[in-house]
Amino acid sequence: MKVLTKVRIERLKTNSRRLWNEVKDLMLAFIMLNMLINQLQTIDIFEPKIVTIKNEIIQEVEAEEIEEIEEIEEIEKVKYLTAEFSAYNAEVGQTDLDPFTMASGKKVYKGAIACPRDMELGTKIEVVGYGEYICEDRLNIRYTNNFDIYMETRAEALKFGRRNLNYIIK
Repeated sequence: MKVLTKVRIERLKTNSRRLWNEVKDLMLAFIMLNMLINQLQTIDIFEPKIVTIKNEIIQEVEAEEIEEIEEIEEIEKVKYLTAEFSAYNAEVGQTDLDPFTMASGKKVYKGAIACPRDMELGTKIEVVGYGEYICEDRLNIRYTNNFDIYMETRAEALKFGRRNLNYIIK
């Protein structure tokens, strides 16, 4: 029994050493993170367009770069719209008697979307998480806040189903 006790004690010592090393690593990571946060809080942009960290000049910011930053900030303020999106494919039962020709007169293609009638044909929209589409087809007049994405197969369309998604008009 004494041998088993010694083995258990050694295991406990080993585990406690390992645990202590992990605690030390976490404490070090916390200290480094805290230092980084403090350093980020000291970044100032002064009127002469000079970026400083703790009063050390590290980079002059050109006027063009400031304009680009302002443009990016404007883009980030874009208001997303929400609508119900579904999917269709070129079948007579889902369209009209000519399922391969869209309202724009073009043949169906991946990247085309059927839009509400108040949206101009050729309008580009970006569906968040799904990419960019071009309004090439029309929905029935009763659908005012819906879109129908063209998909090549019925299985793809059924898998997509109906979803409320965010989009922006480009």
